[in-house]
Amino acid sequence: MKRRNFLIKTTLATAGIVGFFGIPNLIQDTVVYSERELIKKELFSVDLNFLEKILMIDNLLIKENSGYLTNLDEEVKRVSKIETKLNKVEEGISEFVEKKVTLFRKKNASKEELYQVRDELNERYQEILNIKKNEKVSFINFKRNLFVSYKNDFFEKGGPILKELHRLDNYFSKLNSLMSNEKKDSPIYSTGITLMNLSADASFIRKASNISGTPIEEIVALANVESLGKKFAVGTEGEINRFQLHPKYLRDNYRNALSQKNILSDYIRENTSEKTLLKDLAGDSKLNIAITANLMRYLNEKTKTYYEYILSYNRGLGRALDIPERIRIKLENPENISEKSKRYSIYRYYTNFLDAKKAFEQIKGYVTKAA
Repeated sequence: MKRRNFLIKTTLATAGIVGFFGIPNLIQDTVVYSERELIKKELFSVDLNFLEKILMIDNLLIKENSGYLTNLDEEVKRVSKIETKLNKVEEGISEFVEKKVTLFRKKNASKEELYQVRDELNERYQEILNIKKNEKVSFINFKRNLFVSYKNDFFEKGGPILKELHRLDNYFSKLNSLMSNEKKDSPIYSTGITLMNLSADASFIRKASNISGTPIEEIVALANVESLGKKFAVGTEGEINRFQLHPKYLRDNYRNALSQKNILSDYIRENTSEKTLLKDLAGDSKLNIAITANLMRYLNEKTKTYYEYILSYNRGLGRALDIPERIRIKLENPENISEKSKRYSIYRYYTNFLDAKKAFEQIKGYVTKAA
């Protein structure tokens, strides 16, 4: 089975998407009255898994996000122990990923081995989902003042946050509806899956896009064609994480990413080194995002055409610049590339990227369009 089709057909059990269309809206009416007098009322509650999906809408599909929900997410993590719980689970997943990457870089994985890795990662990632679903944020009305509460810790700006939550929940419902009407092999459906899988890192992706100058739609499209945005993904040759950085070229990618003089480079230096790069990438999706965003910027500067730019990520800069003229003619007019030609990886990768990028724009337009 082709790698892309394999990813699409096997992704429904992956992080953030398990039972996606079967999950009811998690904003629930849960009115609670004080025993003595009517001074406290819990208006709504939402779990952290759902909150991350809302944050994805806010950070990836809205041009100017309010910041209220991002601050809420940070406040919840500040007062809760969820980071400790998640880190413990993710450390185990990271060790598993590192082991498989090391193995597959020496000997390419078979289809059966990839299925086994996928099943193992799905099972382990379900633990992360369960932790997030058990953590609730509530909106509490005290004497006409609305606060946000996490296990009796109260935050300000409950009113504006609740208003944003309702607005973005409507957007999320529209995305859900759009995907339900699409075939599972369509670009819109696969891009929707990618957005869901990216939700835990949506805020960081937005920041990385702003800092590097790499458009969000290109980052999302690249995540789509590489792994459907899965946080812990291992490729046939040991490719790592959401953007499938190849273990054989990690040092080159690391150095090229650091050639960009920005704070993403500072972040990369602070969180890894050439000696520990593979290990760090196996467990740190934000590091994967930072390197990829800066690397894309670097490749954009080193190429003259758009197809060279995109294909240089997949094929390497040298091979992208040396594409034969007969192939360039087709790449310059991708809308004319036939289904027969897409049997060749160079055409398939580029057209899949363009389809994902277009689908992202269609999703964004549909979801955020005023009713």
